[in-house]
Amino acid sequence: MADLTLEDRLRQCGIRILLHDDPGFVTSLGSFSGSHRDNTPRLVALPTNGQQVATIVSECIAGGAALVVRGGGHDMFGRFTRRDAVSIDLRNLNSVQVAADKKSASVGGGVTASQVANALRVEGLQVPIGSCGAVGFTGWSLVGGFGPYSQYYGLGADQITGARVVNAEGKIVQADEQLLKGLRGGGGCLGIVVELTVKVYPMEGIQAGQLLFDSSNLEKAVTTFFSGYEALLESNGGKLPRQLSVAPSILSIPGLGVTMICGIIWNGPACDESQLWIDRVASLAPMLTMPGPPQPLTLSTDPATQMDLHTSMLPKEVSGRTETVSLQRFSPNVTATLATLATKLPTSSVGGLLMHILRADSPSVSQDVPVSVCPYREPQIVVEILGVALDQDTAAPAAAWAEGARRDLSELEDALKQTYLPMTSPDVLDLHAVYKDKLAELKVLKQQYDPDGVFAHAIPNLVR
Repeated sequence: MADLTLEDRLRQCGIRILLHDDPGFVTSLGSFSGSHRDNTPRLVALPTNGQQVATIVSECIAGGAALVVRGGGHDMFGRFTRRDAVSIDLRNLNSVQVAADKKSASVGGGVTASQVANALRVEGLQVPIGSCGAVGFTGWSLVGGFGPYSQYYGLGADQITGARVVNAEGKIVQADEQLLKGLRGGGGCLGIVVELTVKVYPMEGIQAGQLLFDSSNLEKAVTTFFSGYEALLESNGGKLPRQLSVAPSILSIPGLGVTMICGIIWNGPACDESQLWIDRVASLAPMLTMPGPPQPLTLSTDPATQMDLHTSMLPKEVSGRTETVSLQRFSPNVTATLATLATKLPTSSVGGLLMHILRADSPSVSQDVPVSVCPYREPQIVVEILGVALDQDTAAPAAAWAEGARRDLSELEDALKQTYLPMTSPDVLDLHAVYKDKLAELKVLKQQYDPDGVFAHAIPNLVR
């Protein structure tokens, strides 16, 4: 096989590949953030199991070919593809296997959040997930894993208990404690995770809904809501019930325009306490009056159904860019800036501002966390700035708005230097600010597990 091309060797090993002139090649490059034609790979490899992934890595090493890994394909900067590299598309590795004791589950490296949530629902179980079902669950977990259940269970990274990894020698290994430390928050830079084992929890139902506030005066709606939220926190000693997840957003909604919204989830069955707190959040600003009979603020549902409903309302593909800024609190200056940014959101945008709140009572902010390089160990508000539109022709104003929003928010006194890794634009990414003292630890692990930079193009890129 020494005289064969890399493409021929992969095919002889029974691995399906797609070349530029193959039917399906262009389709395979499609993603939430477009096809990124400026970074077209040499080929797309479609492994169906971990051993095939190991074979692909071995052949890339032997042939001196760069490789890049794709999971869900939701990265707005297209870091799941690279010009002339071998793209290892993990989406066929989508199994979900629950342990006999129902305390953990092993999931494939390319499984989506929706696939995980739906498989666990059948078993009466749940796991921390994000808000969008099409996001790759494994990749989301490896880079931190913020989401509406982080307040109750902790971040996605803190659920990881085991992993099968293709290492920098092209071999499948069971992650030892040192490697697990690096996988919890260290992204994909140490190897390709073909199977991840995570904690799972009994599912008792959730109360979930989207609260829409009267945004006819948008600036007033935004100011009133966030001022009210800070007052609610202060009146309760800075704490809210751990079951309660509050996810404010300011989004462009078809038919409504730019609207102040708050996603709300109570992790547990309906009770007097859940209704009390849902009503308190709903009273933070005047609600939008909808035609027809009054509807309940939240519905009793489950994480999979709620996620699928949310995902169904999202565009299948967008153009533009995301930015992120982390904040300490919704201070008056922060609130005023958010209100101003809301009024400046371009009419072509289908994005806006999403906020992921990690409060002080989250398990991930406690002292009782797994050994990891995960850097998100203090209370914070991650502002996801979505400068996106439905096509490239209208994306430029939205992208420019996002860059300006990042600058404006990051200059505030309450802004943290740390940002959320997967949503931070590569041209402003500061790994020292993200990882702080954990960066040195991650670099030591990188030298130990990938000294030759086989996974140089993973997130985070430690060999730039």
